[in-house]
Amino acid sequence: MCNYIGITIGPIFDTIMDASSPAALWFASSLFSDMSRRVCVEIKNTFSDAEIYSPYFADDIKMDDGVGKFHDRIIFSTEQYDRKKLQECIRKVKRETANCFPEALINADTKEFFEQYIQMPFVKLEEDEIEEKNSVLALSPYLDALELMRSFPADSSNNVIRKLFCGEETGGNVYIKQSPLFQGIEENSNQLKKDQNGLWTVEDIASDHGKIEEVLKRKDYYAVVQADGDNMGKFLAGLDHTAVTEFSKACLDYDKKVCEKVGNFGGMTIYAGGDDLLFLAPVVNRKGKNIFELCVKIGELFREQLESVDVLKNNSNIPTVSFGIALQYKNFPLYEAFARGRELLSLAKSTSQKDNMAIELLKHSGKSMKVIVPNKEYPVLEEVLPFEKEDEKTVHSVIYTLQKFQKLIFVLDSKLREKKINEDLYESAFMNLFDHMEQANLEKYLRKICHIYLKYFAAGNTKICVPKELEERLDKAVSGGKEERNQDVSLLKVYLQLLLIKKFFVERQGEEH
Repeated sequence: MCNYIGITIGPIFDTIMDASSPAALWFASSLFSDMSRRVCVEIKNTFSDAEIYSPYFADDIKMDDGVGKFHDRIIFSTEQYDRKKLQECIRKVKRETANCFPEALINADTKEFFEQYIQMPFVKLEEDEIEEKNSVLALSPYLDALELMRSFPADSSNNVIRKLFCGEETGGNVYIKQSPLFQGIEENSNQLKKDQNGLWTVEDIASDHGKIEEVLKRKDYYAVVQADGDNMGKFLAGLDHTAVTEFSKACLDYDKKVCEKVGNFGGMTIYAGGDDLLFLAPVVNRKGKNIFELCVKIGELFREQLESVDVLKNNSNIPTVSFGIALQYKNFPLYEAFARGRELLSLAKSTSQKDNMAIELLKHSGKSMKVIVPNKEYPVLEEVLPFEKEDEKTVHSVIYTLQKFQKLIFVLDSKLREKKINEDLYESAFMNLFDHMEQANLEKYLRKICHIYLKYFAAGNTKICVPKELEERLDKAVSGGKEERNQDVSLLKVYLQLLLIKKFFVERQGEEH
């Protein structure tokens, strides 16, 4: 009888949260990807009839670009299942994980530490227990439960991972550079290796490897992006085992292309396995392209890749991709940025349609802007965010004026929706808000601000929104702290959040409003 086995590998999140540099973040991700790959090798060597459905596994998969491509769940089948043999495979991989670390950190207790620290629980279902068409869906609930039942080493003093992340006073990444995982990266890897002596830093990534020459504040900020496929369960429900394997292969091809896109943008891919993605990138690169455009193109690539596979293209539930995009100052702790990116990804997937970008800009001053943008509505950002020569000195006063007169704008919005005024009258009233001599020469610029608001927000032609907690806070601010909610506030608050991001894009270093 055929047996279906699922293995989950961890603790990835806990390990990544110890990382304080891109090099450490990369190492943590690559370490678990390498363990997943080695488990697949041992499965194939131990069970001659084993068929691995996920991740896609083949002997010719190249790993010398340094990007982890094997995700943390392995699904396979075999008629030769032997629990003790599988346990021995896992134990061997755990102990050999010490070989990924420099000799200077290895001692007699290291292998024992890895056996306790690394979690690789597994579950087996027999063929008659698989009710769905494929084992991925059948095993997933059990693997979810197993991931919540992790154990901890009795003694953490031999935590070689933390020792590697800490490095030495003379160089925080010194041990990472000595590790076999780092040494195995090809020399021309433009995403990871700065040179033979180290990896790119957060400062390097924020400034697009020093190629951004403008003295704008945004060159000191970087993005942590986490992405994940939407409605994967519904999609997988329509696949049999053969199609699951083809899906895994399509994901591998997608991951390779994503890594290339991120590298060309000026970013560093930390992890690209299956439909999951984690990378760092400049907010706006040397070519003037912003991070939001890159994410939309990645989402389009995922769909194109799946639709190029014969057994997948006719599936009516081809998944989309949602993104958590955390923008922060270069000295902001990386592990906190990673946690924010994770929370933002959950926020992006919280709407019924998903297929969103949840964006948060946390400025050095502590000010925060947050907005949820459907990927299909990126054209709105294309109209709002591009900066003109007038923006540098004017966008701040525009935001101030809109905030000052927001109650009046709410009235105008209401009358427009009720068709008591037309767009010409609306525009005339809107322009009167800026009717003073200092802005007389900015009429064209201000009319553009008005036209964008009229086109998308006042008319209610967009699903861009702000998170509920921010919406409640903004509503309360408008009502002077009163408990009642002003329902009309939703029309303007999103536009103001986008204009605040636009203002950040044009701020010069040293400025703060």
